[in-house]
Amino acid sequence: MALLALRSGLVTTVEVTSRTNSRYQAKADLAHVTINADGGRALHQFRSGGFVMGSYNSGVERSISATLSASRAGLAYSTVKSLISSQNSNVEVDDLTITAEAVLDAISEFGPKILNLSLLDSNRVQGEHLATVLRTSFDWRDNVPGWNEALLVARQALVREGVDPEDALYGLV
Repeated sequence: MALLALRSGLVTTVEVTSRTNSRYQAKADLAHVTINADGGRALHQFRSGGFVMGSYNSGVERSISATLSASRAGLAYSTVKSLISSQNSNVEVDDLTITAEAVLDAISEFGPKILNLSLLDSNRVQGEHLATVLRTSFDWRDNVPGWNEALLVARQALVREGVDPEDALYGLV
């Protein structure tokens, strides 16, 4: 799982060569995952790292910024995907709040297209978390790829889990 790979909190960026052929490599703290006493995982805040080097005309700043932005975008997408995974069986209010916050963080930083809910498998998603993603992204549904498909997948997953889809998806259908 992508989140476990970030347990150390550091992600290595690409190596950069300066005008004097010195080589630099940075590490950026992009996110935190904590392991709770009961063994559950919880995502805590996205962090952005910054790294500036070279002259203002070298283009190095832009390439590092683009690398970090791409890493953060991938992390945001992976976070949402892992939170709606069928392995995430915790559906308490706090757990669903973490999912909603991850969706809002991703949309606010990268726009609604970051979610891409296409091609979800109802056997591999947790219905209530997917319903939370759909409810949170409702205002942007026309810009979220696969939003309408995900609504059908959520219905199937909820039925499989024994949850009334009319109740869990109230207002979305």
